[in-house]
Amino acid sequence: MKNNSIGISAVIFLIMFLMRVTNPMVFIGLYVLQGMGMGLNSMVTWAYIGDIIDSQEVKTGVRTDGTVYSTYSFTRKIAQAAAAGLGGWLLSAIGYVQSTAGEVVVQTDAVRQSIYTCMTLLPAVLYILAFLCMFFLYPLNKKQVDENTRILNRRRASNG
Repeated sequence: MKNNSIGISAVIFLIMFLMRVTNPMVFIGLYVLQGMGMGLNSMVTWAYIGDIIDSQEVKTGVRTDGTVYSTYSFTRKIAQAAAAGLGGWLLSAIGYVQSTAGEVVVQTDAVRQSIYTCMTLLPAVLYILAFLCMFFLYPLNKKQVDENTRILNRRRASNG
């Protein structure tokens, strides 16, 4: 079960980076489109979790719903914290000057271009990496998931 929505989001971000979109409505429209791809990926992730739980049960004979879900939840929380810290670090690294005491600070063109790159190229690269990991490293495909379901149904029928 491969999910192409990550790849679609990556392509949209790459197009945005290459086009250097200056029209705010076009930028927002493209951002919404990539967001739809990531929204689909977020929904499909929950199916992956169920498939992983079933796969573990086939391999070990033990249903580990709580362990699989808590590992996923913990990993997601760590990633969200790291992403929040990365945003602040990137702003500092590119020379962003924050306003103090309500003054108006005009960012340099280099800073504005770097922010644009951080909002388009960085996600494109990360989504491409995620897509490649899911495509080449994720071990479950439809055939394997269907086989796991047959095995579990047989086990449950013989225990029932």
